[in-house]
Amino acid sequence: MDWSRAKNIFIIVFLLLNTYLTVNIILNRNSGEISLETLKNAVDILNQRDVYLDDNMVMPSYNRETPMLVFEDTGIDREKIASFLMGSNTNGSQRMEQNGKTLEFLPDMTLEYVNKNPSDYLEVKDKKQVEKYLRKFMLKLGLPSKDFVLDEFSSGNENGKARFVYMYEGFSAFDNYVVFGFNTKGIEVMNLRHLNANGFSDKTMGIIPVHSILINNIDNYGLTSKVIENIDFGFKNVTPRSYEEGEIMKIESHSPVWRIKFTDKNEHFFYLAETGERLY
Repeated sequence: MDWSRAKNIFIIVFLLLNTYLTVNIILNRNSGEISLETLKNAVDILNQRDVYLDDNMVMPSYNRETPMLVFEDTGIDREKIASFLMGSNTNGSQRMEQNGKTLEFLPDMTLEYVNKNPSDYLEVKDKKQVEKYLRKFMLKLGLPSKDFVLDEFSSGNENGKARFVYMYEGFSAFDNYVVFGFNTKGIEVMNLRHLNANGFSDKTMGIIPVHSILINNIDNYGLTSKVIENIDFGFKNVTPRSYEEGEIMKIESHSPVWRIKFTDKNEHFFYLAETGERLY
Protein backbone atom coordinates (compact mmCIF):
# COMPACT_ATOMS: atom_id res chain seq x y z
CA MET A 1 0.00 0.00 0.00
CA ASP A 2 1.20 3.51 -0.83
CA TRP A 3 1.08 5.04 2.67
CA SER A 4 2.06 8.49 1.43
CA ARG A 5 -0.86 8.54 -0.97
CA ALA A 6 -3.26 7.22 1.68
CA LYS A 7 -2.11 9.94 4.09
CA ASN A 8 -2.71 12.61 1.47
CA ILE A 9 -6.20 11.25 0.77
CA PHE A 10 -6.99 11.30 4.50
CA ILE A 11 -5.83 14.93 4.78
CA ILE A 12 -7.96 15.95 1.77
CA VAL A 13 -11.05 14.20 3.22
CA PHE A 14 -10.46 15.86 6.61
CA LEU A 15 -10.14 19.30 5.00
CA LEU A 16 -13.29 18.79 2.94
CA LEU A 17 -15.28 17.76 6.01
CA ASN A 18 -13.90 20.71 7.95
CA THR A 19 -14.89 23.06 5.10
CA TYR A 20 -18.36 21.51 5.03
CA LEU A 21 -18.77 22.08 8.77
CA THR A 22 -17.53 25.67 8.51
CA VAL A 23 -20.07 26.44 5.77
CA ASN A 24 -22.83 24.93 7.90
CA ILE A 25 -21.76 27.04 10.87
CA ILE A 26 -21.99 30.22 8.76
CA LEU A 27 -25.39 29.25 7.37
CA ASN A 28 -26.78 28.24 10.77
CA ARG A 29 -25.00 30.82 12.95
CA ASN A 30 -28.18 32.55 14.04
CA SER A 31 -30.66 29.76 13.47
CA GLY A 32 -30.60 28.55 17.07
CA GLU A 33 -29.72 24.90 16.48
CA ILE A 34 -27.17 22.89 14.50
CA SER A 35 -28.46 20.11 12.25
CA LEU A 36 -28.08 16.50 13.40
CA GLU A 37 -26.15 15.71 10.20
CA THR A 38 -23.58 18.41 10.98
CA LEU A 39 -23.18 17.16 14.55
CA LYS A 40 -22.77 13.57 13.37
CA ASN A 41 -20.06 14.61 10.90
CA ALA A 42 -18.29 16.52 13.65
CA VAL A 43 -18.32 13.50 15.95
CA ASP A 44 -16.94 11.35 13.11
CA ILE A 45 -14.03 13.77 12.65
CA LEU A 46 -13.30 13.72 16.38
CA ASN A 47 -13.39 9.92 16.47
CA GLN A 48 -10.92 9.76 13.58
CA ARG A 49 -8.54 11.80 15.75
CA ASP A 50 -9.06 9.61 18.85
CA VAL A 51 -11.37 12.04 20.65
CA TYR A 52 -14.62 10.44 21.81
CA LEU A 53 -17.84 11.40 23.58
CA ASP A 54 -18.79 9.53 26.74
CA ASP A 55 -21.65 7.09 26.19
CA ASN A 56 -23.94 9.22 28.39
CA MET A 57 -23.66 12.47 26.44
CA VAL A 58 -24.49 13.97 23.06
CA MET A 59 -22.89 16.86 21.21
CA PRO A 60 -24.68 20.13 22.16
CA SER A 61 -26.50 21.88 19.33
CA TYR A 62 -26.85 25.31 20.98
CA ASN A 63 -26.15 28.11 18.50
CA ARG A 64 -28.10 31.22 19.48
CA GLU A 65 -27.27 34.89 19.73
CA THR A 66 -26.43 35.22 23.42
CA PRO A 67 -26.14 38.19 25.81
CA MET A 68 -23.80 38.60 28.77
CA LEU A 69 -24.90 37.79 32.30
CA VAL A 70 -24.74 40.84 34.56
CA PHE A 71 -24.10 40.85 38.33
CA GLU A 72 -24.60 43.80 40.66
CA ASP A 73 -23.12 43.13 44.09
CA THR A 74 -21.57 40.55 46.36
CA GLY A 75 -24.80 38.73 47.14
CA ILE A 76 -23.75 37.63 50.62
CA ASP A 77 -24.48 38.94 54.11
CA ARG A 78 -21.05 39.15 55.76
CA GLU A 79 -22.41 39.70 59.24
CA LYS A 80 -24.79 36.75 59.00
CA ILE A 81 -22.00 34.51 57.75
CA ALA A 82 -19.57 35.69 60.44
CA SER A 83 -22.17 35.18 63.16
CA PHE A 84 -22.92 31.63 61.98
CA LEU A 85 -19.33 30.52 61.37
CA MET A 86 -17.46 32.44 64.07
CA GLY A 87 -20.13 33.28 66.64
CA SER A 88 -19.54 37.05 66.42
CA ASN A 89 -19.76 40.05 64.10
CA THR A 90 -16.90 41.14 61.85
CA ASN A 91 -16.62 44.61 63.46
CA GLY A 92 -15.38 45.79 60.06
CA SER A 93 -12.55 43.28 59.94
CA GLN A 94 -11.69 41.40 56.73
CA ARG A 95 -10.14 38.51 58.68
CA MET A 96 -11.29 36.72 61.81
CA GLU A 97 -9.47 33.98 63.69
CA GLN A 98 -10.50 32.14 66.86
CA ASN A 99 -10.78 28.63 68.33
CA GLY A 100 -9.06 26.96 65.38
CA LYS A 101 -11.32 28.70 62.87
CA THR A 102 -10.36 31.32 60.26
CA LEU A 103 -12.71 33.42 58.16
CA GLU A 104 -11.38 35.85 55.55
CA PHE A 105 -13.09 38.11 53.01
CA LEU A 106 -10.75 38.55 50.05
CA PRO A 107 -10.44 41.46 47.54
CA ASP A 108 -11.73 39.38 44.61
CA MET A 109 -15.10 39.04 46.37
CA THR A 110 -14.37 35.51 47.59
CA LEU A 111 -14.63 34.15 51.08
CA GLU A 112 -12.35 31.56 52.66
CA TYR A 113 -13.19 29.56 55.78
CA VAL A 114 -11.03 27.04 57.60
CA ASN A 115 -12.04 24.91 60.59
CA LYS A 116 -9.21 22.83 62.04
CA ASN A 117 -11.51 21.01 64.48
CA PRO A 118 -14.92 20.19 62.98
CA SER A 119 -17.10 18.24 65.40
CA ASP A 120 -19.98 16.75 63.38
CA TYR A 121 -20.27 13.27 61.89
CA LEU A 122 -20.22 12.70 58.16
CA GLU A 123 -20.15 9.51 56.12
CA VAL A 124 -17.87 10.89 53.44
CA LYS A 125 -18.50 8.11 50.91
CA ASP A 126 -22.26 8.58 51.03
CA LYS A 127 -22.73 11.19 48.30
CA LYS A 128 -26.41 11.83 49.03
CA GLN A 129 -25.82 12.33 52.75
CA VAL A 130 -22.88 14.65 52.14
CA GLU A 131 -24.80 16.72 49.58
CA LYS A 132 -27.76 17.09 51.96
CA TYR A 133 -25.42 18.13 54.80
CA LEU A 134 -23.63 20.72 52.63
CA ARG A 135 -26.86 22.18 51.27
CA LYS A 136 -28.16 22.72 54.80
CA PHE A 137 -24.88 24.45 55.61
CA MET A 138 -25.32 26.73 52.56
CA LEU A 139 -28.82 27.69 53.68
CA LYS A 140 -27.46 28.72 57.08
CA LEU A 141 -25.03 31.01 55.23
CA GLY A 142 -27.98 32.70 53.54
CA LEU A 143 -27.31 31.19 50.10
CA PRO A 144 -30.10 30.05 47.76
CA SER A 145 -29.08 26.39 47.95
CA LYS A 146 -31.77 25.26 45.48
CA ASP A 147 -30.19 27.43 42.77
CA PHE A 148 -26.86 25.59 43.02
CA VAL A 149 -26.07 22.27 41.35
CA LEU A 150 -23.50 19.77 42.56
CA ASP A 151 -20.86 20.19 39.85
CA GLU A 152 -18.05 17.98 41.16
CA PHE A 153 -17.77 15.38 43.91
CA SER A 154 -14.94 13.13 45.02
CA SER A 155 -14.25 11.27 48.26
CA GLY A 156 -12.01 8.69 49.83
CA ASN A 157 -12.25 6.88 53.15
CA GLU A 158 -11.46 9.89 55.32
CA ASN A 159 -12.12 13.05 53.33
CA GLY A 160 -13.53 14.51 50.15
CA LYS A 161 -14.29 17.56 48.05
CA ALA A 162 -17.50 18.97 46.58
CA ARG A 163 -18.10 21.92 44.28
CA PHE A 164 -21.47 23.62 43.74
CA VAL A 165 -22.11 26.01 40.85
CA TYR A 166 -24.90 28.57 40.64
CA MET A 167 -27.51 28.20 37.89
CA TYR A 168 -29.30 31.17 36.36
CA GLU A 169 -32.23 30.47 34.04
CA GLY A 170 -30.78 27.11 33.09
CA PHE A 171 -27.20 28.34 32.52
CA SER A 172 -24.14 27.74 34.68
CA ALA A 173 -22.57 30.81 36.29
CA PHE A 174 -19.14 29.24 36.73
CA ASP A 175 -17.73 32.03 38.91
CA ASN A 176 -20.61 31.77 41.38
CA TYR A 177 -19.56 28.75 43.39
CA VAL A 178 -19.11 27.09 46.77
CA VAL A 179 -16.27 24.60 47.20
CA PHE A 180 -16.10 22.39 50.30
CA GLY A 181 -13.31 20.25 51.68
CA PHE A 182 -14.68 17.83 54.29
CA ASN A 183 -13.73 14.87 56.45
CA THR A 184 -15.60 12.44 58.67
CA LYS A 185 -16.16 15.19 61.27
CA GLY A 186 -17.54 17.83 58.93
CA ILE A 187 -16.34 20.79 56.90
CA GLU A 188 -12.63 21.61 57.04
CA VAL A 189 -12.40 24.21 54.26
CA MET A 190 -14.85 26.32 52.30
CA ASN A 191 -14.27 28.73 49.41
CA LEU A 192 -17.24 30.82 48.35
CA ARG A 193 -18.02 33.42 45.69
CA HIS A 194 -21.62 34.45 45.21
CA LEU A 195 -22.82 37.52 43.31
CA ASN A 196 -26.40 38.68 42.76
CA ALA A 197 -27.46 38.13 39.16
CA ASN A 198 -29.21 41.17 37.65
CA GLY A 199 -30.32 39.58 34.38
CA PHE A 200 -28.90 39.57 30.87
CA SER A 201 -27.43 42.45 28.91
CA ASP A 202 -29.42 44.05 26.07
CA LYS A 203 -26.66 43.44 23.55
CA THR A 204 -26.21 39.92 22.19
CA MET A 205 -23.36 38.25 20.32
CA GLY A 206 -22.99 35.35 17.93
CA ILE A 207 -21.29 32.26 19.34
CA ILE A 208 -19.15 29.52 17.87
CA PRO A 209 -20.76 26.07 18.26
CA VAL A 210 -18.78 23.78 20.53
CA HIS A 211 -18.20 21.08 17.89
CA SER A 212 -16.24 23.62 15.82
CA ILE A 213 -14.16 24.61 18.85
CA LEU A 214 -13.38 20.95 19.54
CA ILE A 215 -12.24 20.29 15.99
CA ASN A 216 -10.09 23.42 15.85
CA ASN A 217 -8.36 22.48 19.13
CA ILE A 218 -8.21 18.74 18.60
CA ASP A 219 -4.41 18.54 18.91
CA ASN A 220 -4.08 20.85 21.92
CA TYR A 221 -5.42 18.77 24.79
CA GLY A 222 -2.44 16.57 25.62
CA LEU A 223 -4.48 14.10 27.63
CA THR A 224 -3.89 10.40 28.19
CA SER A 225 -7.56 9.66 27.61
CA LYS A 226 -9.39 11.90 25.16
CA VAL A 227 -12.90 10.99 26.26
CA ILE A 228 -15.25 13.94 26.73
CA GLU A 229 -17.31 13.46 29.88
CA ASN A 230 -19.48 16.56 29.63
CA ILE A 231 -19.90 19.87 27.80
CA ASP A 232 -21.59 22.84 29.48
CA PHE A 233 -22.61 26.25 28.18
CA GLY A 234 -22.60 29.05 30.71
CA PHE A 235 -21.03 32.32 31.79
CA LYS A 236 -17.66 33.30 33.21
CA ASN A 237 -15.85 36.51 34.13
CA VAL A 238 -13.05 36.69 31.55
CA THR A 239 -11.59 39.95 32.91
CA PRO A 240 -11.44 39.40 36.69
CA ARG A 241 -10.19 42.18 38.94
CA SER A 242 -9.52 42.74 42.64
CA TYR A 243 -11.30 45.30 44.75
CA GLU A 244 -9.75 47.62 47.33
CA GLU A 245 -10.80 47.21 50.94
CA GLY A 246 -14.16 48.88 51.41
CA GLU A 247 -14.72 49.29 47.67
CA ILE A 248 -18.21 48.36 46.50
CA MET A 249 -18.55 46.31 43.34
CA LYS A 250 -21.02 48.02 41.00
CA ILE A 251 -21.39 45.82 37.91
CA GLU A 252 -19.60 42.68 36.73
CA SER A 253 -20.46 41.23 33.32
CA HIS A 254 -19.76 37.57 32.56
CA SER A 255 -19.24 36.33 29.00
CA PRO A 256 -20.75 33.22 27.34
CA VAL A 257 -18.32 30.28 27.51
CA TRP A 258 -18.12 26.60 26.71
CA ARG A 259 -16.67 24.24 29.33
CA ILE A 260 -15.35 20.91 28.05
CA LYS A 261 -14.69 18.23 30.68
CA PHE A 262 -12.60 15.13 29.98
CA THR A 263 -12.55 11.89 31.96
CA ASP A 264 -8.77 12.12 32.32
CA LYS A 265 -8.22 13.33 35.92
CA ASN A 266 -11.42 15.38 35.64
CA GLU A 267 -9.54 17.82 33.37
CA HIS A 268 -11.56 20.65 31.90
CA PHE A 269 -11.08 23.58 29.53
CA PHE A 270 -12.97 26.85 29.09
CA TYR A 271 -13.42 28.54 25.72
CA LEU A 272 -14.86 31.98 25.02
CA ALA A 273 -17.98 31.19 22.99
CA GLU A 274 -17.80 34.36 20.86
CA THR A 275 -14.28 33.78 19.53
CA GLY A 276 -13.34 30.19 20.40
CA GLU A 277 -10.34 31.47 22.38
CA ARG A 278 -9.18 29.22 25.21
CA LEU A 279 -9.31 30.80 28.67
CA TYR A 280 -6.49 30.18 31.11
